[in-house]
Amino acid sequence: MSRQAVQGHNKRIHVSKHTSTLSAGNNQRLLSAEHSTLAETKPVNIEGLQGGVNELGQRSPSQTDGRQQLKRWPLGPSEFRLLKLDPGGFTDKLICRLTKHDLADPPMYYGLSYVWGQEHAIHSAFIDDDEIFIRPNLFQALRRIRDTIHELHLWVDDLCINQKDEAEKNAQVRHMADIYQKAASAFIWLGEGNATSTLAKECIHSLIGPEYKWTQRWWTNHDMSALIQLLNRPWFSRGWVIQEAAFSKTATIYCGDWQLPLDHLKQAIDQIQLRVTDANRSLISAADNHHLVRFHDCSAIKFIDIIRRVFEKSEDGMTIVRRCLSLETLVEETRFTETTDCRDSIYAIMSLANDVSAAWPPTLPRSIIADYSKSDLDVYVDFIEHCAQQSLSSISSVVHGLQFCNSTKLVQRCHPGY
Repeated sequence: MSRQAVQGHNKRIHVSKHTSTLSAGNNQRLLSAEHSTLAETKPVNIEGLQGGVNELGQRSPSQTDGRQQLKRWPLGPSEFRLLKLDPGGFTDKLICRLTKHDLADPPMYYGLSYVWGQEHAIHSAFIDDDEIFIRPNLFQALRRIRDTIHELHLWVDDLCINQKDEAEKNAQVRHMADIYQKAASAFIWLGEGNATSTLAKECIHSLIGPEYKWTQRWWTNHDMSALIQLLNRPWFSRGWVIQEAAFSKTATIYCGDWQLPLDHLKQAIDQIQLRVTDANRSLISAADNHHLVRFHDCSAIKFIDIIRRVFEKSEDGMTIVRRCLSLETLVEETRFTETTDCRDSIYAIMSLANDVSAAWPPTLPRSIIADYSKSDLDVYVDFIEHCAQQSLSSISSVVHGLQFCNSTKLVQRCHPGY
């Protein structure tokens, strides 16, 4: 596919200020299949999968997994993989290819940001003619964002990194900031839609328009309740998404068959926050106040606040001028997030910090680095030593670091599927 063709595809998705589907054919396909995925991902008896076909007609994950080819394609120091997703209809098989590229000169591609989920990998996809099995949330995301005409280059962490190779994981985690910075845009997959998420989308469009009608008790409206549910979707509390969104030039939210720019969500939240001032808070009854508490406690509110403060950017928003927050501050302010691997409570935000070397090899002395050969405890010790080094007072800082690890509940942030 030519660069011009991909640029045209990119323009359809991101240049327009109005939300639209990838193509007219895609739109019709998505609308007709709005609820099909929910039926296809009903609980499956994994215990009964022994190499045959399950009750959904899916083959067993115990069969040979095409991911083995990752071992045959090792990456160089500055290389990364992309998933080339072939075009197709919503119900067509997922046909993909893995390609290697140098980060210095990659093709146009998009970063896919999503929650892994706790479900078993039971859905079939094909990579270079080898069948693999992927989890339901990734399966749904790839079917929804796939175009009917053009192929897409995507960076998908689960498929583009050999998750069983610690050395490769270490290297690719160090590259993640560059991977998302160099992507044309990020696709944020919130999950399948329903009537509530559709109402939330309509609420967002109304809030950023000039004619939204603020009723006397607007915070109790059904559309506000729907929006709060959307803002509490699991994606907003995944540890890795902060850097994925912060480093991306632009981002588009996908939820079922609809999409909208992340900036539109930010604008809608701004409109609500303007209404929630100290002056009108005093007018809200105690019985109604819980609605506003729910809004302020949303993971999305905290997430957007952090990505706005973590960098100082150029006027066009494309260049990072400086990093504004220390690693200690980031760990403190991301207490609402969760990760599958406890070590990622540190590793997922390191590249955002102003006191951790962004270069490789590190340019700062004794810089903390991602190393998955270390135990959880060793990573926390590295973090405490890092805090001590930054404060220039080793004894008091070690004591503070131990208290900090306890108060921020680093271990309790670990949660399967994130």
